[in-house]
Order: sequence, then C-alpha cells, then structure tokens
Amino acid sequence: MARLVIRPVVRNDAQRLAHVHVEAWRTAYRSILPGEFLDKLSKQDRQEKWETILSKDAPHEFNIAAEVDGQIVGFAGGGPERNNDPRFVGELYALYLLTQYRRQGIGTALLNESMNLLTNRDMHSMKVWVLKENPFRNFYKKRGGTLLTDELKVTIGDLALTEIAYGWSEFELKNRQANLPTRPNSQ
Repeated sequence: MARLVIRPVVRNDAQRLAHVHVEAWRTAYRSILPGEFLDKLSKQDRQEKWETILSKDAPHEFNIAAEVDGQIVGFAGGGPERNNDPRFVGELYALYLLTQYRRQGIGTALLNESMNLLTNRDMHSMKVWVLKENPFRNFYKKRGGTLLTDELKVTIGDLALTEIAYGWSEFELKNRQANLPTRPNSQ
C-alpha cells in the first residue's frame, strides 16, 4: 500500500514542485486554456519561480507537499488573504495534484492541513479563488466551501477569464484532524 505524507516543502523541492505544477495545469486546464499555451509552459521557468517563493522569508505563509512513496504528487500553499476582504483572514493560494493521484483523498488531506496551518497562524477563515470554468471546482464545495458572489477578471496568456471564490468561515482545527493520513510538523 502506498504511503502518503503531507509535509512542509523545502528549497530542494523546487524542481519536483515545478513538475507537478506544470503537469497539473496541462491536465486540469486542457478544456479551458489553449493547448498551445499549455504545451509551452516551462518547468524550468516554474522551478525558478518556486526557488524564489521558497527563498523568501514569509512566516505567515506556508507551502506543503503531498508525497506518495517519496514522490511529490501534489502541493498546496496559502497564507493571509490578499485582497483585503474583511470576511476572510486566510487564503488558499494553490492546490494542485498530478492527474493519477486525484480522487484518492490526497487533495482533501492537503486542504485539511492547509486549514490546520492557517488556524495555527490565527487565521480561522479562508477563501480560495478558482477559474469559473475549472472542472474540479466542486472539490471545494464538497468540502464545505461556500460559493461566494466574488468574481475577479484574470488574463492567462491572451485569454480573459473569470475567477470565482469559495469561502470557509471560522473553521476549527479539531474538525480537520480526523481526516489527515499523516500529521507533519507545523511550519
């Protein structure tokens, strides 16, 4: 049986995180974004972005990896809410999984640990932005997120898209721990 570990990322993870990031975009957004755009995504460029992210001192933010048998198969990151929304203190910035690891509880484990890490930083509410056309957006609704009326216009490549938000108000650490397969040390 495969062993799942949710753990804080380290600088040496940048290349593996870049691989997951690019491959997850290529599969999750294939029906939304032009194939040519997705095919041109650079793992090297993404690795450099991860190296920058992981080298900055941001104690209120976190990045965690999901490992199965030592291979990074997904990640999540979050921290303070970035748009000054008074309803939410925290924000899930990203959550991505490789295709073959979806629908196995790994995304839920990453989401739950993200909520735990926000709670540990005194952020007891959270929002997440997702592309309106994202075929996986109901993942958040099924895990207690409320679809908000908030919308953001974004441009990816040359395409104008809309992001929508899901929110969780005042979640509690104790409600999340039961679903975690492995509890990492807090960052």
